[in-house]
Amino acid sequence: MSDPCFITEANAQAESLITLFPISRIEALTIVIIKSLCEHNSIITKKKVRDIITKYLNTNTNQSEADLESVSRMYDTLAEGKSRPDKFSISWIDYLWKRTALSNALLEETELEEGYKDAAEFYEIDSRIVNLIRHAIAAKSPIYLRIKEFFQDMSLEIVKHLLEKEGIYCLIGSEVDGEESLVYAMQALQAIHLEGIVLFQESNPLKIKAFTAIAQVFGFRFGILDKASNDIIEADEESSDDSVAHIEYIPAVNVTPQHISGEKLRKRASEYFSDDPEFIRLLIGSKANAAALCYSKALIKEIISKKDWSSLSKLFGDAQKADISEDPKKRQQVNSTHYDIRAVNPDIPIDILDRMAEKAFGQHSPWKLMLYGGSGTGKSAYAYHLAEKLGIEVIVKRPQDLIHRYFGESETAIATAFREAEAKNALLLFDEADSYLSRKTEVYSGSDKAHNDITTSFMVNLEEYNGFVIATTNHVELIEPALIRRFHKIAEFRYPTRDGMKHLFRRYFPDVIFDRGNIEKVCSLGTIGAGDFAVVKELAEYMEPEDVTGDFIIDSLISNSEARKKSSCW
Repeated sequence: MSDPCFITEANAQAESLITLFPISRIEALTIVIIKSLCEHNSIITKKKVRDIITKYLNTNTNQSEADLESVSRMYDTLAEGKSRPDKFSISWIDYLWKRTALSNALLEETELEEGYKDAAEFYEIDSRIVNLIRHAIAAKSPIYLRIKEFFQDMSLEIVKHLLEKEGIYCLIGSEVDGEESLVYAMQALQAIHLEGIVLFQESNPLKIKAFTAIAQVFGFRFGILDKASNDIIEADEESSDDSVAHIEYIPAVNVTPQHISGEKLRKRASEYFSDDPEFIRLLIGSKANAAALCYSKALIKEIISKKDWSSLSKLFGDAQKADISEDPKKRQQVNSTHYDIRAVNPDIPIDILDRMAEKAFGQHSPWKLMLYGGSGTGKSAYAYHLAEKLGIEVIVKRPQDLIHRYFGESETAIATAFREAEAKNALLLFDEADSYLSRKTEVYSGSDKAHNDITTSFMVNLEEYNGFVIATTNHVELIEPALIRRFHKIAEFRYPTRDGMKHLFRRYFPDVIFDRGNIEKVCSLGTIGAGDFAVVKELAEYMEPEDVTGDFIIDSLISNSEARKKSSCW
């Protein structure tokens, strides 16, 4: 460490850090020395680091107490609260020197579904907030963004879309377990490399004191859903060392997009839905959430073409009160004039299933139902039908909502889903359950253990849950048997009978003339359900009316059936 070459190199590396982050020269030199000691497997102590800076960098003559305090503060930040200072984890420190070679391997980019992209166009962020974020990025200053959940489970994704339209690059961060400060720091470094911010979804990096210290020193900019951080915002100043860290030294900004209104709404609605004056008048007068209507574009256009303004008003009313956790497309499908419960074909009559649920609901008892069967047989749609009948909301969870990369995240997501549904007295729908609740396996690897832990966590939460829950799967044979026993009823949803198919033809295509033989051909396939009719109907909305012939509809339905056979999903 006394080698002049080391001093020269240390100064050069420190200078590099100073240009990248809002830190002092002494703080930068502290990082360089700790990194060097780690690379040489040296025992590291605070005194040792301070002595090296004092002795070998010739700062002893005018070394101030403030400088030595800076060394101590940086040392404590990098130690990440470890009880043994010789056991530094320098992975993220080393990352500082690799930041120019960062790739997107660390954070997978979130590609917004078209419906959410369209929904985002009906929101806007206050320009003053955007300018404040830009200023923080330019000044390399830390900034804490409080983002309230405002649209289904995609609030951060929509904020990302809106900010990136303003030229502010955003990365969606990951929930983690274990060395949280390491992962959060690496994610924040990647955002800094791209001159942007990192957004954490349903996570709480501020529970780790080390991360707040790192954020303060290095100017990390990040956002978080407000529902996950209320305890931090209200943290008491007398909190103990083991409690949530304070963030009063990091500027906090509320970022809650607002619905566009007035002329902006009129213009966007005209472009996206229709410029029919009566439609625009009803939409603006209803104060409905226009973003929630994006999944009903085809249905809205059909209603407008028929001048069915009463149905449109009802649709707007549903959109106004729609729960943010629902799938509006599925809800609107059930509420549409096309949906016919008579086409559903479970192995137990629908009216019996409904009565059992209504009795459980009336007695404030739990009701746990597993539905299995081919794709498109109406399993998840039945959940929305039942919720509509009982007058309750739906919270839907899919594999991407529950399966996460880091250890422990998935169990937390599952527990949170049950707690949220119980608090809202909502029907909790787990879609595609076989993706994350398949049979337990022998443990040969970490991934095997993680899979088993997810299934166990689900079983424990399901057992304790006192509300309504429905799980759907295409492959019940893959589900863990011990889990199946915890449901009150297991029902198979089969493809519609001939009568059910005829109901679907009448509901979805009442004005189309079909060859009787072709209808019989479709009925005999036994692999076509209401979901297939909904898809073809939506496709037809984007075609010229004269092209939507009986042959086109029949061919499209058969094509769906053949595709399902090839993919072995039925």
